[in-house]
Amino acid sequence: MSKSRTLTIIGVLVLSTVVHAGMDWTLVNGAAPWSPRHCAGSVVLNNQMWVLGGEEGNGVQVYNDVWSSADGDSWTQATPSAAWSARFKFAPVVFNRRIWVLGGADTANFYNDVWYSLNGADWTEATPAAGWSARRALGSAVLNGKMWVLGGNWKTTFYDDVWWSTTGDTWELATDSAGWPPRANHSVVAYHDTMWMMAGCAGTQNMNDVWCSADGANWTQVTPAAAWPVRRGQTVVALNDTLWLFGGLNGLTYYNDVWYSVNGADWTEATGTGAPWSARWNHAALAFDNRMWLFGGWVSGGQTLNDVWYSTGFTGLSAAPAAGAREQPVHVSPNPFSTAVSLRLAANSPAELRIHDSSGRLVRTIRAVGSYVWDGRDQQGRKARPGVYLLLLETEHGLVTTQITKCR
Repeated sequence: MSKSRTLTIIGVLVLSTVVHAGMDWTLVNGAAPWSPRHCAGSVVLNNQMWVLGGEEGNGVQVYNDVWSSADGDSWTQATPSAAWSARFKFAPVVFNRRIWVLGGADTANFYNDVWYSLNGADWTEATPAAGWSARRALGSAVLNGKMWVLGGNWKTTFYDDVWWSTTGDTWELATDSAGWPPRANHSVVAYHDTMWMMAGCAGTQNMNDVWCSADGANWTQVTPAAAWPVRRGQTVVALNDTLWLFGGLNGLTYYNDVWYSVNGADWTEATGTGAPWSARWNHAALAFDNRMWLFGGWVSGGQTLNDVWYSTGFTGLSAAPAAGAREQPVHVSPNPFSTAVSLRLAANSPAELRIHDSSGRLVRTIRAVGSYVWDGRDQQGRKARPGVYLLLLETEHGLVTTQITKCR
């Protein structure tokens, strides 16, 4: 479970500036023993990183082998041929101390079967046909003691449904229309006890919107257009209480940029001219050993790779005040939030907190000394809708402003 992030906001009508010393990537292995591939699965189980399945080139070879590594350099093959049929663009998760393979496709078939394994070598079929229809490029996450499946496509049909299961064999429909546009090749990650879904495509239309949900049924659009360009086949991981997005494809443009955000709405590019790894899409990625890892993928010209890279992100994110601003820190936690958000002034002085919705309408005014709790309700006690809210805190030192995201 991710810890709540505490943000320190400093300034008078100006938010603090996030600074960092730089971002480094390390090439661990330029040619891992598993074959070059894209659209593979990657998970963490038993202090090991796992890479499974995927496709080499455009239909050259489709795999169902399974590999593990503790360091990204030395790899052990758990099986050259798992019980599930060779496939790519499936959804891998770790749930109940097992690796799960959900759906996917090969060059001729689409699947909605579900398989699991305790050791990567021995696999059991939980169901040959889950409640959700056969599809590939679906999103998946584990949240609230459940496995989740989101969207995906079957040929030219794109989905916006959301399903969950606690057993793998029986699946329940959370919603058949989540509110976000139907899509595939999107990214889903659990972060701050919330599911986050972003980017992806429907046909040739690529996207850069970001959505979140605490229950899988009710979704909030955090931003309709993030700072990073529209894309599909990117990866997103949560590391150091931060969301990181990297790589992807838009038309003929392959990306090796890296972006980060603590709230899903405000994104900053970390890499400047790009990461040292080749621009790519449909790579695999995960967070492990306090690092983010990247495996293989597809680069321009149709070449697939089997390289392994890692980065620790920034060694220290810090907040620095804008020039001339008077320092008056405000600690906000958690952000995003589901039921309540707490604000605490570093100085124990009286202040007025005004909460506005995204249209600018005043939702709530709270007067207190030193600390505040907003229970997510308006001035009349009604539950405020999910969305992005602007907090204006007026103190004797001036006016401090920041944004928060309410997920349900």
